[in-house]
Amino acid sequence: MKFVKIIGSPALETSIANKEIVPNAPENWTFPLAFKKFSLMNYDDCTLIINNEELFLKANQGFNVGYDETYIESAKIKESGITFNWIGAY
Repeated sequence: MKFVKIIGSPALETSIANKEIVPNAPENWTFPLAFKKFSLMNYDDCTLIINNEELFLKANQGFNVGYDETYIESAKIKESGITFNWIGAY
């Protein structure tokens, strides 16, 4: 059986421009944290920066990446003041 760890927002969050959403890996890891599955729900129009690529999201559009797509190593919201929440699996 494969062990999957799921983490995410403890409550709705408010973005700070270009602040990294993907947390740092635990101190005992030798490589950065990368999500196999990642979802973000944005409640306002915003620019989501995923792995250094900018994507426009209309309010309530959200963003999802599954296991068979790409790893998410970085996720940021370009603008401040955007209400959002996220969940990731690694």
